[in-house]
Amino acid sequence: MFGQAVERDGVTVIPVARAKWGFGGGAGEDRTQDGSGGTGGGGGATMRPVGFIEVVAGHARFHRIVDPASV
Repeated sequence: MFGQAVERDGVTVIPVARAKWGFGGGAGEDRTQDGSGGTGGGGGATMRPVGFIEVVAGHARFHRIVDPASV
């Protein structure tokens, strides 16, 4: 679930998103005379709406959101 469900006139709509995340790290060994070496790390995440679930009279149906730029 991506957000709060919304209910109107007996229809409930639940937004849905795709989430991706990743992390990385690194290290280095000091092979110089000046003491320089290295370490590092990072991470990131993205979320993109992909559709919504419509619930009517106890029946659920997924509706995909089509991104015109990806077609």
